[in-house]
Amino acid sequence: MSKFVAFGAAAVTAVLGAALLGAALPARHTAAAAPASLSSVAHFRGARPSLAVEGTGATRHFVTFPTPIQHVVVVVMENRTVDNLFSAYYSQPFPGGGTYGSALNLWDPNDRRHPLTQNALGAPFDPRHNRYDAFVVESRGRWDLEHFSCAHYKCPKTATPYSYVPASETDAYRQLVANWAFASDTLQANEGPSWPAHQYLIAGQSGGEAGSATAPYSQAENPGGSTQYADLEVSEERDDSPSPDVLRARGRFCGQTHVTLQTIDMLEGFGQSEKNNPIVTPCDEYGANHRGTLLDEASARFGNPSNAAWQYIAHSTRSIWSAPLGVQHLYDQYQSTKNKTDASFTVDPGAQQFVADLASANPTRPFAHLTYVTPCFTQSDHPSSNVSPSQGPEWLAYVVNAIGQSKYWPNTTIVVTWDDWGGWFDHVGPLHPFPNAYPLPNSPNGNPNDPLEYGFRVPLIVISPYVTHPAYVSTGQRSQSAILRYIEDSLGLPSLGADDVYNDDLGDMFDFSHKPLPYVPITGVAKPKAFC
Repeated sequence: MSKFVAFGAAAVTAVLGAALLGAALPARHTAAAAPASLSSVAHFRGARPSLAVEGTGATRHFVTFPTPIQHVVVVVMENRTVDNLFSAYYSQPFPGGGTYGSALNLWDPNDRRHPLTQNALGAPFDPRHNRYDAFVVESRGRWDLEHFSCAHYKCPKTATPYSYVPASETDAYRQLVANWAFASDTLQANEGPSWPAHQYLIAGQSGGEAGSATAPYSQAENPGGSTQYADLEVSEERDDSPSPDVLRARGRFCGQTHVTLQTIDMLEGFGQSEKNNPIVTPCDEYGANHRGTLLDEASARFGNPSNAAWQYIAHSTRSIWSAPLGVQHLYDQYQSTKNKTDASFTVDPGAQQFVADLASANPTRPFAHLTYVTPCFTQSDHPSSNVSPSQGPEWLAYVVNAIGQSKYWPNTTIVVTWDDWGGWFDHVGPLHPFPNAYPLPNSPNGNPNDPLEYGFRVPLIVISPYVTHPAYVSTGQRSQSAILRYIEDSLGLPSLGADDVYNDDLGDMFDFSHKPLPYVPITGVAKPKAFC
Protein backbone atom coordinates (compact mmCIF):
# COMPACT_ATOMS: atom_id res chain seq x y z
CA MET A 1 0.00 0.00 0.00
CA SER A 2 1.26 3.48 -0.77
CA LYS A 3 1.18 6.51 1.45
CA PHE A 4 0.53 9.82 -0.31
CA VAL A 5 3.29 12.37 0.23
CA ALA A 6 2.58 15.91 -1.01
CA PHE A 7 6.10 16.98 -1.93
CA GLY A 8 6.52 19.99 -4.21
CA ALA A 9 8.26 19.82 -7.57
CA ALA A 10 11.63 20.93 -6.14
CA ALA A 11 11.51 18.26 -3.48
CA VAL A 12 10.62 15.62 -6.04
CA THR A 13 13.54 16.72 -8.22
CA ALA A 14 15.87 16.49 -5.26
CA VAL A 15 14.68 13.03 -4.41
CA LEU A 16 15.14 11.94 -8.00
CA GLY A 17 18.61 13.42 -8.02
CA ALA A 18 19.44 11.53 -4.86
CA ALA A 19 18.41 8.29 -6.58
CA LEU A 20 15.95 7.41 -3.86
CA LEU A 21 13.21 6.70 -6.38
CA GLY A 22 12.02 3.15 -6.88
CA ALA A 23 11.46 3.56 -10.63
CA ALA A 24 12.00 6.42 -13.04
CA LEU A 25 9.15 7.65 -15.20
CA PRO A 26 9.15 6.19 -18.71
CA ALA A 27 9.47 8.50 -21.68
CA ARG A 28 6.21 9.77 -23.14
CA HIS A 29 4.89 7.95 -26.12
CA THR A 30 3.65 9.86 -29.14
CA ALA A 31 1.49 8.94 -32.09
CA ALA A 32 3.18 9.34 -35.45
CA ALA A 33 1.79 12.50 -37.06
CA ALA A 34 -1.37 12.29 -34.97
CA PRO A 35 -3.96 14.96 -35.80
CA ALA A 36 -4.08 17.95 -33.50
CA SER A 37 -7.55 17.07 -32.20
CA LEU A 38 -6.21 13.85 -30.70
CA SER A 39 -2.64 14.85 -29.88
CA SER A 40 -1.67 14.18 -26.29
CA VAL A 41 -1.56 17.00 -23.77
CA ALA A 42 2.18 17.47 -23.28
CA HIS A 43 1.71 18.15 -19.58
CA PHE A 44 -1.46 18.10 -17.55
CA ARG A 45 -2.31 21.70 -16.77
CA GLY A 46 -0.63 22.89 -13.61
CA ALA A 47 0.56 19.40 -12.75
CA ARG A 48 3.39 18.87 -10.30
CA PRO A 49 4.87 15.49 -9.49
CA SER A 50 3.93 13.66 -6.29
CA LEU A 51 5.63 10.91 -4.36
CA ALA A 52 4.29 7.80 -2.67
CA VAL A 53 6.10 5.71 -0.10
CA GLU A 54 5.86 2.05 -1.07
CA GLY A 55 6.48 -0.97 1.15
CA THR A 56 7.37 -1.15 4.82
CA GLY A 57 10.49 -1.22 6.94
CA ALA A 58 13.73 -1.90 5.10
CA THR A 59 11.89 -2.46 1.82
CA ARG A 60 10.49 1.07 1.77
CA HIS A 61 11.07 3.11 -1.39
CA PHE A 62 9.66 6.11 -3.20
CA VAL A 63 7.62 6.07 -6.38
CA THR A 64 6.90 9.23 -8.32
CA PHE A 65 3.79 10.22 -10.25
CA PRO A 66 3.41 12.98 -12.85
CA THR A 67 0.48 14.53 -10.93
CA PRO A 68 -1.11 14.22 -7.48
CA ILE A 69 -3.17 11.30 -8.85
CA GLN A 70 -1.76 7.99 -7.63
CA HIS A 71 -4.83 5.77 -7.94
CA VAL A 72 -7.17 5.28 -10.91
CA VAL A 73 -10.41 3.33 -10.60
CA VAL A 74 -12.29 2.31 -13.76
CA VAL A 75 -15.92 1.27 -13.21
CA VAL A 76 -17.42 -0.53 -16.19
CA MET A 77 -21.19 -0.54 -16.56
CA GLU A 78 -23.12 -2.24 -19.36
CA ASN A 79 -24.78 -1.57 -22.69
CA ARG A 80 -25.87 2.06 -23.00
CA THR A 81 -25.37 4.96 -25.38
CA VAL A 82 -25.27 8.65 -24.52
CA ASP A 83 -28.62 9.31 -26.22
CA ASN A 84 -30.24 6.34 -24.50
CA LEU A 85 -29.04 7.30 -21.02
CA PHE A 86 -29.39 11.09 -21.06
CA SER A 87 -31.96 12.23 -23.64
CA ALA A 88 -34.57 12.56 -20.89
CA TYR A 89 -32.67 15.72 -19.87
CA TYR A 90 -32.63 17.17 -23.38
CA SER A 91 -34.48 20.44 -22.59
CA GLN A 92 -33.34 20.89 -18.99
CA PRO A 93 -30.89 23.71 -18.11
CA PHE A 94 -27.29 22.51 -17.87
CA PRO A 95 -25.21 23.84 -14.95
CA GLY A 96 -22.43 24.84 -17.32
CA GLY A 97 -24.79 26.87 -19.54
CA GLY A 98 -27.32 26.05 -22.22
CA THR A 99 -29.29 22.83 -22.00
CA TYR A 100 -28.28 19.22 -21.52
CA GLY A 101 -29.20 18.67 -25.15
CA SER A 102 -26.70 21.23 -26.42
CA ALA A 103 -24.01 20.53 -23.82
CA LEU A 104 -23.98 16.74 -24.22
CA ASN A 105 -24.86 16.68 -27.94
CA LEU A 106 -28.08 14.75 -27.35
CA TRP A 107 -30.68 13.67 -29.88
CA ASP A 108 -33.98 15.50 -29.54
CA PRO A 109 -36.44 12.82 -28.35
CA ASN A 110 -39.20 14.56 -30.32
CA ASP A 111 -37.32 14.69 -33.62
CA ARG A 112 -39.74 13.27 -36.17
CA ARG A 113 -36.96 11.48 -38.07
CA HIS A 114 -36.30 9.17 -35.11
CA PRO A 115 -38.63 9.98 -32.20
CA LEU A 116 -37.47 8.33 -28.99
CA THR A 117 -39.68 6.54 -26.48
CA GLN A 118 -39.13 5.97 -22.79
CA ASN A 119 -37.95 2.56 -21.63
CA ALA A 120 -36.76 1.76 -18.12
CA LEU A 121 -33.19 0.68 -17.36
CA GLY A 122 -34.69 -2.73 -16.64
CA ALA A 123 -36.41 -2.82 -20.02
CA PRO A 124 -38.26 -6.12 -20.69
CA PHE A 125 -36.28 -6.60 -23.90
CA ASP A 126 -32.65 -6.56 -24.89
CA PRO A 127 -31.63 -5.18 -28.30
CA ARG A 128 -29.33 -7.47 -30.23
CA HIS A 129 -25.79 -6.16 -30.05
CA ASN A 130 -23.50 -8.63 -31.69
CA ARG A 131 -21.33 -7.31 -34.48
CA TYR A 132 -22.44 -9.34 -37.45
CA ASP A 133 -26.21 -9.05 -37.09
CA ALA A 134 -26.55 -5.76 -35.20
CA PHE A 135 -23.65 -3.34 -35.55
CA VAL A 136 -23.16 -3.86 -39.27
CA VAL A 137 -26.86 -3.21 -39.91
CA GLU A 138 -27.17 -0.25 -37.52
CA SER A 139 -23.99 1.42 -38.77
CA ARG A 140 -25.77 1.70 -42.13
CA GLY A 141 -28.74 3.40 -40.52
CA ARG A 142 -31.05 0.37 -40.62
CA TRP A 143 -32.15 0.48 -36.98
CA ASP A 144 -35.57 -0.69 -38.18
CA LEU A 145 -34.04 -4.15 -38.73
CA GLU A 146 -33.06 -4.49 -35.05
CA HIS A 147 -34.05 -7.74 -33.31
CA PHE A 148 -34.54 -8.28 -29.58
CA SER A 149 -34.00 -10.92 -26.95
CA CYS A 150 -36.70 -11.72 -24.41
CA ALA A 151 -35.96 -14.70 -22.21
CA HIS A 152 -39.33 -15.82 -20.89
CA TYR A 153 -42.01 -14.45 -23.17
CA LYS A 154 -42.59 -12.78 -26.49
CA CYS A 155 -40.96 -9.41 -26.89
CA PRO A 156 -43.44 -6.53 -26.52
CA LYS A 157 -44.59 -4.83 -29.70
CA THR A 158 -43.23 -1.59 -28.26
CA ALA A 159 -39.66 -2.90 -28.31
CA THR A 160 -37.46 -0.41 -30.17
CA PRO A 161 -33.82 0.66 -30.17
CA TYR A 162 -35.10 4.27 -30.35
CA SER A 163 -35.38 4.56 -26.60
CA TYR A 164 -34.23 6.70 -23.71
CA VAL A 165 -34.27 6.04 -19.98
CA PRO A 166 -36.67 8.19 -17.91
CA ALA A 167 -35.01 10.86 -15.78
CA SER A 168 -36.51 9.38 -12.62
CA GLU A 169 -34.14 6.42 -12.96
CA THR A 170 -30.91 8.19 -13.85
CA ASP A 171 -30.63 11.10 -11.40
CA ALA A 172 -27.44 9.59 -9.95
CA TYR A 173 -25.82 9.87 -13.38
CA ARG A 174 -27.10 13.42 -13.86
CA GLN A 175 -25.48 14.40 -10.56
CA LEU A 176 -22.15 12.96 -11.67
CA VAL A 177 -22.25 14.91 -14.95
CA ALA A 178 -23.29 18.12 -13.16
CA ASN A 179 -20.62 17.86 -10.45
CA TRP A 180 -17.67 16.47 -12.38
CA ALA A 181 -16.66 16.02 -16.04
CA PHE A 182 -18.18 14.29 -19.06
CA ALA A 183 -16.62 13.30 -22.39
CA SER A 184 -19.55 13.82 -24.71
CA ASP A 185 -18.25 12.25 -27.93
CA THR A 186 -16.55 9.05 -26.81
CA LEU A 187 -16.97 6.12 -29.18
CA GLN A 188 -16.88 2.47 -28.19
CA ALA A 189 -13.37 1.28 -29.03
CA ASN A 190 -14.66 -1.68 -31.06
CA GLU A 191 -17.85 -2.75 -32.80
CA GLY A 192 -18.81 -5.81 -30.78
CA PRO A 193 -20.50 -6.93 -27.56
CA SER A 194 -19.10 -7.34 -24.05
CA TRP A 195 -16.26 -9.82 -24.51
CA PRO A 196 -14.16 -7.81 -26.97
CA ALA A 197 -15.22 -4.55 -25.30
CA HIS A 198 -13.77 -5.61 -21.96
CA GLN A 199 -10.58 -6.84 -23.63
CA TYR A 200 -10.15 -3.42 -25.22
CA LEU A 201 -10.53 -1.77 -21.83
CA ILE A 202 -7.41 -3.51 -20.49
CA ALA A 203 -5.38 -4.03 -23.69
CA GLY A 204 -6.52 -1.50 -26.30
CA GLN A 205 -7.27 -4.42 -28.62
CA SER A 206 -8.84 -7.88 -28.71
CA GLY A 207 -6.13 -9.46 -30.84
CA GLY A 208 -5.00 -8.54 -34.32
CA GLU A 209 -2.14 -6.23 -33.41
CA ALA A 210 1.47 -7.28 -33.75
CA GLY A 211 2.41 -9.35 -30.71
CA SER A 212 -1.06 -10.76 -30.21
CA ALA A 213 -1.25 -14.53 -30.11
CA THR A 214 -4.12 -14.42 -32.62
CA ALA A 215 -2.79 -11.73 -35.00
CA PRO A 216 -4.08 -10.71 -37.48
CA TYR A 217 -7.40 -11.97 -36.12
CA SER A 218 -9.26 -9.87 -33.55
CA GLN A 219 -11.95 -11.34 -31.32
CA ALA A 220 -15.22 -9.78 -32.42
CA GLU A 221 -18.01 -11.56 -30.54
CA ASN A 222 -18.84 -13.22 -27.23
CA PRO A 223 -17.52 -16.74 -26.57
CA GLY A 224 -19.67 -19.80 -26.72
CA GLY A 225 -20.63 -20.59 -30.28
CA SER A 226 -20.42 -19.64 -33.92
CA THR A 227 -23.28 -17.14 -33.73
CA GLN A 228 -23.54 -14.75 -30.80
CA TYR A 229 -26.62 -12.77 -29.85
CA ALA A 230 -27.44 -10.52 -26.93
CA ASP A 231 -29.14 -13.35 -25.04
CA LEU A 232 -25.75 -14.96 -24.41
CA GLU A 233 -24.95 -12.21 -21.93
CA VAL A 234 -28.36 -12.50 -20.27
CA SER A 235 -28.24 -16.30 -20.02
CA GLU A 236 -24.62 -16.28 -18.89
CA GLU A 237 -25.50 -14.11 -15.92
CA ARG A 238 -28.73 -15.88 -14.89
CA ASP A 239 -29.53 -19.48 -14.17
CA ASP A 240 -32.28 -19.95 -16.71
CA SER A 241 -31.33 -23.17 -18.50
CA PRO A 242 -28.68 -21.70 -20.78
CA SER A 243 -27.83 -23.28 -24.08
CA PRO A 244 -25.01 -25.84 -24.42
CA ASP A 245 -22.86 -23.14 -26.04
CA VAL A 246 -23.25 -20.93 -23.00
CA LEU A 247 -22.48 -23.79 -20.61
CA ARG A 248 -19.29 -24.51 -22.52
CA ALA A 249 -18.29 -20.87 -22.23
CA ARG A 250 -18.69 -20.63 -18.46
CA GLY A 251 -15.32 -20.33 -16.76
CA ARG A 252 -13.53 -21.77 -19.79
CA PHE A 253 -11.97 -18.78 -21.47
CA CYS A 254 -8.41 -20.09 -21.53
CA GLY A 255 -7.04 -23.56 -22.09
CA GLN A 256 -10.29 -24.95 -23.52
CA THR A 257 -9.99 -25.49 -27.26
CA HIS A 258 -13.68 -26.28 -27.80
CA VAL A 259 -14.85 -22.80 -26.73
CA THR A 260 -15.04 -20.64 -29.82
CA LEU A 261 -15.98 -17.21 -31.09
CA GLN A 262 -15.98 -15.29 -34.33
CA THR A 263 -13.01 -13.16 -35.27
CA ILE A 264 -12.13 -10.47 -37.78
CA ASP A 265 -9.06 -10.44 -39.98
CA MET A 266 -7.62 -6.97 -39.38
CA LEU A 267 -5.89 -7.07 -42.75
CA GLU A 268 -9.21 -7.32 -44.58
CA GLY A 269 -11.53 -4.48 -45.47
CA PHE A 270 -14.83 -3.69 -43.80
CA GLY A 271 -16.97 -5.45 -46.42
CA GLN A 272 -14.91 -8.63 -46.45
CA SER A 273 -15.04 -8.87 -42.67
CA GLU A 274 -18.79 -9.33 -42.54
CA LYS A 275 -18.44 -12.98 -43.43
CA ASN A 276 -17.56 -15.67 -40.92
CA ASN A 277 -13.85 -15.59 -40.23
CA PRO A 278 -11.69 -18.26 -38.61
CA ILE A 279 -12.87 -19.10 -35.11
CA VAL A 280 -10.40 -19.27 -32.22
CA THR A 281 -10.44 -20.09 -28.55
CA PRO A 282 -11.38 -16.91 -26.60
CA CYS A 283 -7.98 -16.63 -24.97
CA ASP A 284 -5.17 -14.38 -26.14
CA GLU A 285 -1.77 -12.92 -25.32
CA TYR A 286 -1.05 -9.32 -26.21
CA GLY A 287 2.01 -7.25 -26.99
CA ALA A 288 5.76 -7.78 -26.73
CA ASN A 289 6.60 -10.82 -24.59
CA HIS A 290 2.83 -11.35 -24.30
CA ARG A 291 2.53 -8.85 -21.46
CA GLY A 292 0.54 -6.23 -23.31
CA THR A 293 -2.15 -5.19 -20.84
CA LEU A 294 -2.24 -2.25 -18.47
CA LEU A 295 -2.39 -4.77 -15.64
CA ASP A 296 1.02 -6.14 -16.62
CA GLU A 297 2.45 -2.66 -16.92
CA ALA A 298 1.19 -1.77 -13.45
CA SER A 299 2.82 -4.93 -12.05
CA ALA A 300 6.13 -4.04 -13.69
CA ARG A 301 6.05 -0.49 -12.38
CA PHE A 302 4.82 -1.02 -8.85
CA GLY A 303 6.04 -4.56 -8.09
CA ASN A 304 4.87 -6.72 -5.21
CA PRO A 305 2.47 -7.36 -3.76
CA SER A 306 0.75 -7.58 -7.11
CA ASN A 307 -2.67 -6.74 -5.67
CA ALA A 308 -1.28 -3.37 -4.57
CA ALA A 309 -0.30 -2.68 -8.18
CA TRP A 310 -3.63 -3.65 -9.75
CA GLN A 311 -6.91 -5.30 -8.92
CA TYR A 312 -9.75 -6.46 -11.11
CA ILE A 313 -12.95 -6.84 -9.09
CA ALA A 314 -15.55 -9.15 -10.64
CA HIS A 315 -18.61 -10.99 -9.42
CA SER A 316 -17.67 -14.35 -10.94
CA THR A 317 -14.90 -16.28 -12.66
CA ARG A 318 -17.53 -17.36 -15.19
CA SER A 319 -18.50 -13.90 -16.36
CA ILE A 320 -17.65 -12.69 -19.84
CA TRP A 321 -16.96 -9.36 -18.11
CA SER A 322 -13.96 -10.89 -16.28
CA ALA A 323 -11.40 -9.64 -18.79
CA PRO A 324 -8.15 -10.91 -17.17
CA LEU A 325 -9.39 -14.49 -17.41
CA GLY A 326 -9.32 -14.11 -21.19
CA VAL A 327 -5.56 -13.50 -21.14
CA GLN A 328 -3.56 -16.70 -20.83
CA HIS A 329 -0.83 -15.67 -18.37
CA LEU A 330 -3.26 -13.69 -16.18
CA TYR A 331 -5.59 -16.67 -16.13
CA ASP A 332 -2.66 -18.91 -15.17
CA GLN A 333 -1.55 -16.43 -12.52
CA TYR A 334 -4.97 -16.47 -10.90
CA GLN A 335 -5.27 -20.25 -11.05
CA SER A 336 -1.85 -20.71 -9.44
CA THR A 337 -2.55 -18.37 -6.51
CA LYS A 338 -3.36 -20.62 -3.55
CA ASN A 339 -4.91 -17.90 -1.44
CA LYS A 340 -7.31 -16.22 -3.84
CA THR A 341 -7.63 -13.27 -1.43
CA ASP A 342 -4.08 -12.34 -2.41
CA ALA A 343 -4.74 -12.56 -6.15
CA SER A 344 -5.00 -9.37 -8.20
CA PHE A 345 -8.12 -10.74 -9.88
CA THR A 346 -10.72 -11.18 -7.19
CA VAL A 347 -14.28 -12.43 -6.94
CA ASP A 348 -16.11 -9.80 -4.89
CA PRO A 349 -19.82 -9.77 -5.82
CA GLY A 350 -21.16 -6.25 -5.80
CA ALA A 351 -17.68 -4.98 -4.74
CA GLN A 352 -18.84 -5.26 -1.14
CA GLN A 353 -15.42 -6.15 0.28
CA PHE A 354 -13.80 -3.43 -1.82
CA VAL A 355 -16.17 -0.85 -0.33
CA ALA A 356 -15.66 -2.17 3.20
CA ASP A 357 -11.87 -2.00 2.83
CA LEU A 358 -11.99 1.64 1.80
CA ALA A 359 -13.28 2.59 5.25
CA SER A 360 -11.33 0.01 7.27
CA ALA A 361 -8.24 0.70 9.38
CA ASN A 362 -7.19 -2.90 8.68
CA PRO A 363 -8.32 -3.66 5.12
CA THR A 364 -8.18 -7.21 3.83
CA ARG A 365 -6.70 -5.91 0.55
CA PRO A 366 -4.75 -2.74 -0.28
CA PHE A 367 -6.15 0.05 -2.42
CA ALA A 368 -4.34 -0.62 -5.68
CA HIS A 369 -2.85 1.99 -7.99
CA LEU A 370 -5.06 0.65 -10.81
CA THR A 371 -8.46 -0.89 -10.10
CA TYR A 372 -11.20 -2.13 -12.40
CA VAL A 373 -14.63 -2.72 -10.87
CA THR A 374 -17.41 -4.61 -12.64
CA PRO A 375 -20.93 -5.10 -11.25
CA CYS A 376 -23.37 -7.95 -10.91
CA PHE A 377 -25.82 -8.38 -13.77
CA THR A 378 -28.73 -6.77 -11.93
CA GLN A 379 -26.58 -3.74 -11.03
CA SER A 380 -24.94 -3.26 -14.42
CA ASP A 381 -27.60 -1.33 -16.43
CA HIS A 382 -27.72 -4.28 -18.84
CA PRO A 383 -31.26 -4.60 -20.21
CA SER A 384 -33.13 -7.62 -18.96
CA SER A 385 -36.50 -9.28 -19.16
CA ASN A 386 -37.05 -9.71 -15.42
CA VAL A 387 -35.16 -6.91 -13.64
CA SER A 388 -37.10 -3.65 -13.39
CA PRO A 389 -36.05 -1.16 -12.34
CA SER A 390 -32.34 -1.76 -12.67
CA GLN A 391 -30.16 -1.25 -9.60
CA GLY A 392 -27.35 0.23 -11.67
CA PRO A 393 -27.54 3.83 -10.40
CA GLU A 394 -27.85 2.68 -6.79
CA TRP A 395 -24.84 0.39 -7.08
CA LEU A 396 -22.70 2.95 -8.87
CA ALA A 397 -23.52 5.56 -6.20
CA TYR A 398 -22.62 3.00 -3.53
CA VAL A 399 -19.16 2.42 -5.04
CA VAL A 400 -18.34 5.99 -6.10
CA ASN A 401 -19.47 7.50 -2.80
CA ALA A 402 -17.33 4.99 -0.91
CA ILE A 403 -14.23 6.05 -2.84
CA GLY A 404 -15.03 9.76 -2.69
CA GLN A 405 -15.65 9.68 1.05
CA SER A 406 -12.50 7.67 1.78
CA LYS A 407 -9.05 8.91 2.77
CA TYR A 408 -7.89 8.14 -0.79
CA TRP A 409 -10.00 10.84 -2.46
CA PRO A 410 -7.28 13.55 -2.71
CA ASN A 411 -5.14 11.41 -5.02
CA THR A 412 -7.73 9.32 -6.89
CA THR A 413 -9.50 9.57 -10.24
CA ILE A 414 -12.61 7.51 -10.98
CA VAL A 415 -13.58 6.87 -14.60
CA VAL A 416 -17.04 5.45 -15.31
CA THR A 417 -17.93 4.08 -18.73
CA TRP A 418 -20.40 1.66 -20.31
CA ASP A 419 -18.72 -1.20 -22.14
CA ASP A 420 -20.73 -1.18 -25.38
CA TRP A 421 -23.71 0.44 -27.05
CA GLY A 422 -26.01 -2.49 -26.34
CA GLY A 423 -27.95 -2.08 -29.59
CA TRP A 424 -29.48 1.24 -28.50
CA PHE A 425 -29.75 4.16 -30.91
CA ASP A 426 -27.22 6.97 -30.84
CA HIS A 427 -26.87 9.60 -33.53
CA VAL A 428 -23.06 9.88 -33.18
CA GLY A 429 -20.69 7.44 -34.83
CA PRO A 430 -19.33 5.13 -35.85
CA LEU A 431 -16.20 6.12 -37.72
CA HIS A 432 -12.95 4.45 -38.62
CA PRO A 433 -10.07 5.56 -36.42
CA PHE A 434 -7.11 7.75 -37.10
CA PRO A 435 -4.71 4.81 -37.38
CA ASN A 436 -6.01 4.39 -40.91
CA ALA A 437 -4.85 7.86 -41.88
CA TYR A 438 -1.75 7.84 -39.69
CA PRO A 439 -0.54 4.21 -39.57
CA LEU A 440 2.38 3.12 -37.49
CA PRO A 441 5.00 1.00 -39.29
CA ASN A 442 3.88 -2.63 -39.67
CA SER A 443 0.55 -1.96 -37.97
CA PRO A 444 -2.46 -3.87 -39.31
CA ASN A 445 -4.51 -0.84 -38.39
CA GLY A 446 -3.12 0.98 -41.40
CA ASN A 447 -6.07 -0.53 -43.27
CA PRO A 448 -8.23 2.30 -44.68
CA ASN A 449 -11.27 0.05 -44.25
CA ASP A 450 -10.60 -0.95 -40.63
CA PRO A 451 -13.07 -3.75 -39.88
CA LEU A 452 -13.32 -3.49 -36.08
CA GLU A 453 -12.93 0.08 -34.84
CA TYR A 454 -14.84 2.25 -33.78
CA GLY A 455 -18.40 1.76 -32.56
CA PHE A 456 -21.28 3.97 -31.44
CA ARG A 457 -21.07 6.59 -28.71
CA VAL A 458 -21.00 5.53 -25.05
CA PRO A 459 -20.98 7.60 -21.83
CA LEU A 460 -17.68 8.44 -20.12
CA ILE A 461 -17.68 10.30 -16.78
CA VAL A 462 -14.59 11.46 -14.89
CA ILE A 463 -14.81 12.02 -11.12
CA SER A 464 -11.66 13.54 -9.65
CA PRO A 465 -10.56 16.34 -7.29
CA TYR A 466 -8.80 17.88 -10.27
CA VAL A 467 -11.46 17.99 -12.99
CA THR A 468 -11.22 21.24 -14.95
CA HIS A 469 -14.37 22.49 -13.24
CA PRO A 470 -17.75 21.05 -12.23
CA ALA A 471 -20.03 20.34 -15.20
CA TYR A 472 -17.07 20.37 -17.58
CA VAL A 473 -17.83 18.78 -20.96
CA SER A 474 -15.04 17.61 -23.23
CA THR A 475 -16.17 17.58 -26.85
CA GLY A 476 -13.14 16.03 -28.57
CA GLN A 477 -13.97 12.84 -30.44
CA ARG A 478 -12.07 9.87 -29.09
CA SER A 479 -12.52 6.19 -28.36
CA GLN A 480 -12.74 4.56 -24.94
CA SER A 481 -9.03 3.80 -25.27
CA ALA A 482 -8.45 7.38 -24.10
CA ILE A 483 -9.03 5.84 -20.66
CA LEU A 484 -5.98 3.64 -21.21
CA ARG A 485 -3.93 6.62 -22.35
CA TYR A 486 -4.99 8.57 -19.24
CA ILE A 487 -3.95 5.67 -17.00
CA GLU A 488 -0.57 5.42 -18.73
CA ASP A 489 0.12 9.14 -18.44
CA SER A 490 -1.13 9.41 -14.85
CA LEU A 491 0.56 6.33 -13.42
CA GLY A 492 3.77 6.61 -15.44
CA LEU A 493 3.20 3.51 -17.57
CA PRO A 494 4.56 2.97 -21.09
CA SER A 495 2.33 2.84 -24.14
CA LEU A 496 0.64 -0.42 -25.05
CA GLY A 497 1.14 0.47 -28.70
CA ALA A 498 -2.46 -0.42 -29.53
CA ASP A 499 -5.53 1.83 -29.74
CA ASP A 500 -4.20 3.89 -26.82
CA VAL A 501 -1.65 5.44 -29.21
CA TYR A 502 -4.37 7.01 -31.34
CA ASN A 503 -6.25 8.68 -28.52
CA ASP A 504 -5.64 11.61 -26.21
CA ASP A 505 -5.21 11.22 -22.46
CA LEU A 506 -8.38 13.13 -21.46
CA GLY A 507 -5.98 15.93 -20.49
CA ASP A 508 -8.42 18.78 -21.15
CA MET A 509 -10.68 17.33 -18.44
CA PHE A 510 -8.09 18.06 -15.73
CA ASP A 511 -6.57 21.20 -14.22
CA PHE A 512 -4.05 20.74 -11.43
CA SER A 513 -3.49 24.46 -10.91
CA HIS A 514 -6.57 24.77 -8.68
CA LYS A 515 -7.02 23.40 -5.19
CA PRO A 516 -8.41 19.85 -5.06
CA LEU A 517 -12.17 19.86 -5.16
CA PRO A 518 -13.97 18.29 -2.19
CA TYR A 519 -16.00 15.23 -2.99
CA VAL A 520 -19.69 15.91 -3.62
CA PRO A 521 -21.68 12.79 -2.68
CA ILE A 522 -24.39 11.37 -4.89
CA THR A 523 -27.58 12.00 -2.90
CA GLY A 524 -31.16 10.78 -2.94
CA VAL A 525 -30.13 7.27 -4.00
CA ALA A 526 -30.78 4.27 -1.80
CA LYS A 527 -28.19 1.60 -1.09
CA PRO A 528 -28.64 -1.43 -3.36
CA LYS A 529 -31.40 -3.64 -2.03
CA ALA A 530 -29.52 -6.83 -2.76
CA PHE A 531 -26.24 -8.04 -4.19
CA CYS A 532 -25.53 -10.95 -6.50
